[in-house]
Amino acid sequence: MNAAYPSMVRKYLPNAATVYDLVHVMKNFTQDVLKAAKTKSLQDCKDRISKRQKELKTKKKGVLSDQAQRECEDLQRQLDGLNSKAKHLNGAEWLMVRQQSSLRDNSKRRLQMLREDNQLLADLYPIADMIRKIWNRRMLEDSKHLIKTTRLLLLQIARAHRFKSAKSFAMMLARRMEGIMHAGRLGFNTA
Repeated sequence: MNAAYPSMVRKYLPNAATVYDLVHVMKNFTQDVLKAAKTKSLQDCKDRISKRQKELKTKKKGVLSDQAQRECEDLQRQLDGLNSKAKHLNGAEWLMVRQQSSLRDNSKRRLQMLREDNQLLADLYPIADMIRKIWNRRMLEDSKHLIKTTRLLLLQIARAHRFKSAKSFAMMLARRMEGIMHAGRLGFNTA
């Protein structure tokens, strides 16, 4: 989805309709949005781990009362849980874009855990399916409506999570709307 593509098509092929392939849009969504979400989630998790580790060190200094000992054990459990959540983020972006029907049971469970543990990923999860549906629309108005709905959801996610990558992708959808709509109308899909 080279930025020069639309202007080159207009210049050298003025009667041609610009189309964008689903594969490239999904690739951009995965790289630009989902990987950034995973990175943000991982950093948030590391920050919470660091905070819990500091709390645990502070509590462990000196002789511990029974109450302090229980608090330390609770903090250690929280720390272990956060470490486990951080490990689940490995490869999360690929689980997020695959169709649920193509996932094995263990991948479905892992995806469910990711969505339960991470609100940003849970909010982004329906976007991949919405993008795929655009390429199944033959009517331009249907495509346009679905693109606008997808963009609005991305903008809400960007605001709610202070996540600029979702806003950037929403803006790209607006700039490429015509070519995306034509791809659906013409049935152009190499995915």
